[in-house]
Amino acid sequence: MSEKEKTVLIIYNPAAGKGTAGKNIPSVKRMFENRGIKTLCFATKGKDDAYRAAVKFSKRFIGADERSYLVAVGGDGTINEVVRGVIDSGCDIPVGIIPTGSTNDFGYSLGISGSFDEKARKTMEAIDSDSVFECDTATLNGKYFVYTVSFGLFSDVSYKTPRKLKNMLGHAAYIIYGALSLGHLKKIRTEIEFDGERTEKDLLLGMAVSAKSVGGFRNITGRGVSLDDGMHEMMLVTWPKNIKELLGTVKQALSLMRGKDGSEKTDISDCGCGIYLIKAKNIKFHFDEKVPFSADGEDGGEHETAEIEVFNKRVRYLCRKRL
Repeated sequence: MSEKEKTVLIIYNPAAGKGTAGKNIPSVKRMFENRGIKTLCFATKGKDDAYRAAVKFSKRFIGADERSYLVAVGGDGTINEVVRGVIDSGCDIPVGIIPTGSTNDFGYSLGISGSFDEKARKTMEAIDSDSVFECDTATLNGKYFVYTVSFGLFSDVSYKTPRKLKNMLGHAAYIIYGALSLGHLKKIRTEIEFDGERTEKDLLLGMAVSAKSVGGFRNITGRGVSLDDGMHEMMLVTWPKNIKELLGTVKQALSLMRGKDGSEKTDISDCGCGIYLIKAKNIKFHFDEKVPFSADGEDGGEHETAEIEVFNKRVRYLCRKRL
């Protein structure tokens, strides 16, 4: 029996990466086709285009006599839509990613980094060798996200920073825009439930994440992060009561980014302040009023109750590296 033909649909945001995504698609198409992979391309024009294209393509190849793959080229928003489309289609098509965003957090966690051509080549080689990594994903109040949801400090920076500023300054744009938002911060009284435990804390930031990098800050989620253990890292940054506590939190964050042990607080009953990193499968945040969330760097809506449920090995990514 001859090997099934391989077909890939590349879904890309032509404006992503300062326009480099659209410019590089022809060379990626040639690269794939030179390896004998039938390659189709779809350019998005607006919100949910990538999602609809992923659903349609996935359903088209149910039971087809060929192997099919999806590749998302763009920032976190494009990757999020493609992954949700695959899941909602009810299919199990492997997803490749060629990240073009400013931080590349999820790509870094999957071992997909380097230049645009290097990331494309890694994806192509994974298709060629049928290498997939079964990765966890999760839902926020029933809606799938790829790797992170957050509220509080800097959570809205990624989707509120003007695109022109991103294109001019890259990652620095987030830092500048985030700094301008510091004056509007307020503490968030939060009731937290996770895996049978419960507590209340005043928070500066809350997050559920399955990645080794957030906002371009490597190792900030701690050591021992696994993307296929059925758990997310719950990060809680408590509201500092004074400058001493604030400096202590900053010191903790720097220690985490340097990859040092002993900087995480894993006991939720600890009455101290700072950064807590706790592995959890099911998380609920309750607030006194609606709080805005970010999901994979995009607007995640406002919620009084935010329930996060982790699904073990739910998505298959085209990735040669075993994590």
